[in-house]
Amino acid sequence: MPGSDLDHRGTPISENLLQQLLDAVRDPATGQPCLGNTRFDGATFSGGTSFGGATFTGRAEFREATFTGLAMFAGVTFSSDAWFERATFTNDAWFVRATFTGLAVFIAAKFHRDGWFTNTAFEATTELGPLICAGFVQLSGAVFGGPVTIAVAATTLGCRRTRWASTAALRLRYATVDLSDAVFEYPLSIIARAFPFTDWLGGDVAEELLAGSNPGVRIASLRGADAAHLVLQDVDLRACLMSGTVHLDQLRLEGECPLAPAPSRLWRRGLRVMRWTARRTLAEEQHWRAAMGGTGWTAAPTGVEVLSPAQLGSVFGCDQGAARVRSLIQIMEARRWSPAR
Repeated sequence: MPGSDLDHRGTPISENLLQQLLDAVRDPATGQPCLGNTRFDGATFSGGTSFGGATFTGRAEFREATFTGLAMFAGVTFSSDAWFERATFTNDAWFVRATFTGLAVFIAAKFHRDGWFTNTAFEATTELGPLICAGFVQLSGAVFGGPVTIAVAATTLGCRRTRWASTAALRLRYATVDLSDAVFEYPLSIIARAFPFTDWLGGDVAEELLAGSNPGVRIASLRGADAAHLVLQDVDLRACLMSGTVHLDQLRLEGECPLAPAPSRLWRRGLRVMRWTARRTLAEEQHWRAAMGGTGWTAAPTGVEVLSPAQLGSVFGCDQGAARVRSLIQIMEARRWSPAR
């Protein structure tokens, strides 16, 4: 009956068996499964797994469970704590539009492909991860209702339009992060972690899914975000798109946060040998100069608009005064030379 407790720890569960279990607790009023305290610790779900639209009114425990196919938790409501500690997802895992009312525990969880948390609500989650993902972790459109620490080792972390309603700390490895249009009105820090994550017992969380990859962290975009409360530490900004970022002058950088260098080239002007002045550049300047035929500059990725020098002026804040903008445009539109030594 709806709301019944289930205990299938260590059980091999096929698609057919799961369907029977969910049918037994289906709410006739909504047509969706309604489960009470549920224990699937150590269970193996073969084939596709779908809890889509279900409501867990009690604790949902999937510790050390294995999902061999697509794992679907789209639209699921977890009314209490949800435990996926050390769970293994060998295919994509979908938590799209899910609601975690209590804790969402993914300590040492492993995603062999992609983890989708798009438009998911984390109402009281204080720690997400550390989790390991061979593909991308998609948090775009997700909402975090309270203070949270997010620990992720993945190739890509999507945070487009993600909303943090309180302080947040992102501790990352391997990831390229997209923060386009992200909303954070409280301090948000993104720190590249130099060493592997540890679990609650202090042991290292294995990262074999990402073996051979660069453990460094890169920021792909800050477009549309308000950087007034943002702290970046030891992250790579060489390819970061910054046009449209609000309060970029208040962005706080700590540690090593490299920007793209201008290419090192020698030129001849009459009898004098000249070279580019050594300086750091924004990704958007790199794209513009490459589009103008410059050698050694990085071209814009497919789908990224190439901005003009006048448009780039806004990156440094037109509200800071016309003189500052004119100075920036002057730098962008003219080659800067110094005599070769």
